Amino acid sequence: MLLIQAGRGGLLGDFSAPVHVTGLYWHFVDIVQVFLFPLLSLIGAR
Repeated sequence: MLLIQAGRGGLLGDFSAPVHVTGLYWHFVDIVQVFLFPLLSLIGAR
């Protein structure tokens, strides 16, 4: 869907804020998966 919008130039202007917020959300999810889950599993293993 994003590729279609980008091809049409629809990711500019008013629609750019939701794209940025979605990107920030996925970076947060990555941080949780990379750091928090292993940390919790190491604490739980003791």
